[in-house]
Amino acid sequence: MVDLQIQHKLELLEERELKASKGQPKQNRPGDVIKTITINGKEATTTKGARAILKERTGRDYSRDAVYRLFVTGKIEGVRTDVANLYYVDSLKSVELSPEVGRSKTYPPEMRERALQLHEQGLTNREVAEHLGITNQIVNYWIQKSKAS
Repeated sequence: MVDLQIQHKLELLEERELKASKGQPKQNRPGDVIKTITINGKEATTTKGARAILKERTGRDYSRDAVYRLFVTGKIEGVRTDVANLYYVDSLKSVELSPEVGRSKTYPPEMRERALQLHEQGLTNREVAEHLGITNQIVNYWIQKSKAS
């Protein structure tokens, strides 16, 4: 019964987010309000909200995986449901963070430039990734980022 209540609250939260971000990209934008719901008497948020709180605290981005690793290692508290993982806000605001948690691998700017050149020459993102020995997700990210700027 509790999972159904949480699922309903999450659906309402997602519905509000969809209405609020109509026509806008999904990622957090400056000034976004972090949406929370109350579970077991505590304020909780989704992964998106958790990432925003951690970025606000540290000034750098945390991946979805980094947030999840903090959760499964017991560094932050939350609730795992069939629908989503929810993280307690007070736990996110008080967690001790090591400098390496959430830090993604960095690539030299030349590699990014080469990936964009190969893409412009007609190679698929997967072919570019194989050629450079990187994941196609990072190639996708670089191409999307270059289109946005």
